[in-house]
Amino acid sequence: MVRPLATLPGWPSAELRLRLVEAKDVKICAELEAASYPSDEAASPENLALRQRVAGDYFWAAVDKDDSLVGFVCGTRAHGTSLTHVSMEKHEPEGRLLCVHSVVTKACFRRRGVALEMLREYLRAVAALPPGARPEACALIAKAGLVSLYAKAGFQLLGLSSVVHGADPWFELQVPDLVRSAFTEPLVQCDAFTAEAGTGNAAAVVFSQRKGDAKWMQKVAAENNLSETAFVELLHSKDESSQRFSLRWFTPTCEVDLCGHATLGAAHALWSTGRASKRRRIDFETKASGVLSCELSETGWIQLDFPADPPNMSDTIKPSLPHEDELSKALGLQPGSVRSVGRGRFDILCEVEPREFDAMKPDSSKLAEFACRGVCVTTAGCGSDAWEAKRANQAAAPAKIDFRSRFFAPRAGLAEDPVTGSAHCLLAPYWALRLGKDPNGAELVGFQASARGGVVKCRLGNGRVMLSGLATTTLEGGIYCG
Repeated sequence: MVRPLATLPGWPSAELRLRLVEAKDVKICAELEAASYPSDEAASPENLALRQRVAGDYFWAAVDKDDSLVGFVCGTRAHGTSLTHVSMEKHEPEGRLLCVHSVVTKACFRRRGVALEMLREYLRAVAALPPGARPEACALIAKAGLVSLYAKAGFQLLGLSSVVHGADPWFELQVPDLVRSAFTEPLVQCDAFTAEAGTGNAAAVVFSQRKGDAKWMQKVAAENNLSETAFVELLHSKDESSQRFSLRWFTPTCEVDLCGHATLGAAHALWSTGRASKRRRIDFETKASGVLSCELSETGWIQLDFPADPPNMSDTIKPSLPHEDELSKALGLQPGSVRSVGRGRFDILCEVEPREFDAMKPDSSKLAEFACRGVCVTTAGCGSDAWEAKRANQAAAPAKIDFRSRFFAPRAGLAEDPVTGSAHCLLAPYWALRLGKDPNGAELVGFQASARGGVVKCRLGNGRVMLSGLATTTLEGGIYCG
């Protein structure tokens, strides 16, 4: 039985995996054990050989692409609800509690996340065993300096252990529900492009991709039922100037190629939880949109470096687009309301006058007939008193707004997206041209005038758009979607 592990920070190969320890491996395990623990705490080679024979389902090794051992985790089963000297000394095949005895890695791989990832995958491997071979809970004892490591892996601190071994006190930690804990992934939910909870666009950020399991990610996104859920995994950084992560985005119904607000939310979540340093740039590697870089400004605004998407507004594109009157009807407006229409990489863009913009009553079923990711409707940055009041309620809204927009994406399962960062890759070049600004260096401010609303600052240059926004955390926990 072999289970692939995620790419680990500093790991020289992406082929690290977890497999069951075989009899031939015990000697190497004993050498690693002796090099990792004081002599009065290390298990003997005979003890490790016994555990491999009688409790082989709970003895796993991390190996590299050449099948060389770099670490291992071993355990035995015990009766009772807490660990004792007696329960730790023998294996009870029917015991409800899995006692983890050793979590060991080679010295050169310590403090690089290897032990943590190995232990997390070990818990998943045991949780995936058939019901008869699967313990209910998992426990271990640790000295004070390692309590935080085990807490990150999902263990809960119970307090001082009754086990006395050496001069230092030991603490007992447990995973009370092994299956649920093993398949629970950490999650942060935040509101992006706003400083005020309950406005902007909500995004969930899950710190796992389950080794690229798209079916699982889609299931989680459907469960969250937000406009987007971002899935993040740590990658090996090539230099010290940046931190690299893999990033994918899912709506409740499909995976998307680019999402601004969930990228901003992912950067915010990484920085706010300490998973990334605020002093270093984050580089997100994506499937369809290349590398997207994020930096935190001194004022707290998160800056996203995205590809510009100047819309094609020429007559040559018109035959492939819906007629202006079709768009007007789908938006609940009178014929002739749409003054211009064009196409970007993903979306249809149309401009209307401010009065028509405020009067829109979109029909999702009609908008879903158009062959595009979404329909972005925009107007100049002025409007009714009601709109000015909405903008005034945005905590970080600047006094001057260059353009407004709304974004409808029924084909992606979103009747209306509250704030669409990626649409501003289309909007910023369009409005720079409309307002006579230099396409290299133009700075504009957009307000997405959905019910929640949100502010996006845009700066153009070298075929890119620097999108800036704020974010605030609204929920932090874990999601169980095994």
